[in-house]
Amino acid sequence: RIKVIKRPPSPTPSIQFNGQGGTLTVGYRDSGTVSWSCGNSSSATASNSAGSTEWNGTVTLAGSVQRISNVTKITDFTITCASLLGNLDGPKSATVTVVPFTPQCSFAPAAPVIGTPVSWSGSAEPSTRGPYAFEWSGDLSGVSSSALLDPTVSVSYSSIGVQTAVVKVSKTHNGVTFPKSVSCNVEVTAPDLTATLSLKNAAGVVQPTSGTLYSEAYTLQGSVTNGGNASASGIFPNLYSYSSSGASFSDWQQKPLFSSADLLSGQSRDANPLSWTPGPVAGYYFTFCADQKIDSSLGYSAGAGEVKESNESNNCSTIGPYNFIPRPVPSVDLTIDNQLAGPNGNVTVDYGAAHTLRWTSKDVSSCSSQEFKTNTEKNNTSGVSTGALTAVSYTYRITCNSLSGALVSSVTDSLVVNVTQLPD
Repeated sequence: RIKVIKRPPSPTPSIQFNGQGGTLTVGYRDSGTVSWSCGNSSSATASNSAGSTEWNGTVTLAGSVQRISNVTKITDFTITCASLLGNLDGPKSATVTVVPFTPQCSFAPAAPVIGTPVSWSGSAEPSTRGPYAFEWSGDLSGVSSSALLDPTVSVSYSSIGVQTAVVKVSKTHNGVTFPKSVSCNVEVTAPDLTATLSLKNAAGVVQPTSGTLYSEAYTLQGSVTNGGNASASGIFPNLYSYSSSGASFSDWQQKPLFSSADLLSGQSRDANPLSWTPGPVAGYYFTFCADQKIDSSLGYSAGAGEVKESNESNNCSTIGPYNFIPRPVPSVDLTIDNQLAGPNGNVTVDYGAAHTLRWTSKDVSSCSSQEFKTNTEKNNTSGVSTGALTAVSYTYRITCNSLSGALVSSVTDSLVVNVTQLPD
């Protein structure tokens, strides 16, 4: 009589990662729980493709869990279930594959300038494991709540400094969401335009920044320096102005426009100069302003201009006050008996008589003569006697020293006095 024995059933392995089977995506360096069971089995063996010691070797049968940490690469977690004695199918295995995704954040442009849009972009690798969900936070004022769920957001910054955006990237598998966040920083920079102004005379010599000068031709030379940490557009207006009170610069004179290459950080450039000939006036101020707004109704007005800067309050330079006075023009007139020299430079007087020399001058400091005594006087209306004149002719000269600032050091006037001779 033959007894028939029923063979044991084949092993039934099962394995999940965070309650999910098959292939799932989790965040880079995330941790999770492996759960498994081995039905109809005599023993269970754990193994993984990443060489982790956390899931390796003999494990218990059904109902046990084991913590897995720091998943950094695609890993197959496998449970192998040995068959019961008498089963001819051999061991059976089950595998769950975990694919870690890396959230990424980027921005453009690489060196944004104040007032220009910064585009933040979120993504994840491997991209083939998408779709991914995105959620933004951080320095994103003004972005709508719906836009914060887009892969890309755009925002303009009105202040300089480091701005931070955080994007949370999520992957959902069988209704379970695995989130991972990453942040990135960008420094928003800006130019900072400052102005300097100098006053040069006709010879190109820079004058003091205040004081008394002569009323003649000058050149105002403004210069712009970019002290910020970003380039400034090469096209922006700069303005010269003057005021006789120092309080209101309502008389704009010129708008020299920069229209060449950008003004880089640390660079300086001269604006177009302005020629100026002030009349006699006291308390004059001159101002040069870099990057000034053009007002269509008023012509020009001070204020923020074409370039968005980190500091809009340091764009102007003022020099003065100046007192402009006429330059000395020295002169001297010599007379004899109140007569000036005639067209030929001569004067005729009577024989044997004494005559009177007088002189008047302007813008001189002293006068002298080798032919008569002046006592260095600049003017003499009472007169100096010549004594009796009997020779055929006499020449009288007077030389006066000019005041400081005159274009000549001295002036001279002369008289040739012809004496009428008695008949033989």
